Amino acid sequence: KEDHVWLPGHGARRLMDMAANLANILGIEYLAAAQGCDFHAPLTSSEPLQAARTLLRGHVPAALVERTPTAAAEDLADRMPIPTEIASEIDDGALSHVVEATTYFVLTEALANVVKHAGATIARVRLGLDDGRVRLDVEDDGVGGASIEAGSGLRGLADRVEAIGGTISISSPPGRGTRVWAEVPCG
Repeated sequence: KEDHVWLPGHGARRLMDMAANLANILGIEYLAAAQGCDFHAPLTSSEPLQAARTLLRGHVPAALVERTPTAAAEDLADRMPIPTEIASEIDDGALSHVVEATTYFVLTEALANVVKHAGATIARVRLGLDDGRVRLDVEDDGVGGASIEAGSGLRGLADRVEAIGGTISISSPPGRGTRVWAEVPCG
């Protein structure tokens, strides 16, 4: 694995993306708390500061510093205000830091969109490896209607994934939920 996630010429964008990860996690917790959810592992008052310090040191997102991608996804799912199922086939150490960070960024943004826009009652996340590529699939049973072309945060996700040779697709028929799936090369 690389020691740092750093794309030349993309320093400011990287910091903004990683700060957005933290904001998404905190936003999910805030919305869940407002709905009266009881967390299994809520943030303590020092965790946001520690997370911010990690982001500023130029390393992977704080959630991935001491956890595997699967454990970080499970932690995020525990903070969701709706039931969120996680299925993963990712082994420890199987991914580079860049791939872990990109996958986690897509996951946090997709789940934040579920909370903010979907009106869903359940979300499902699948992480897997297939033919040298990481596959992330986030699906909900909400209102649908999401679009990459609408100039939303989904366009930013697509740019982020495509920057490392991956692809992202969205299926979101009105009234039938949204499915975001991304594939990123492992190496």
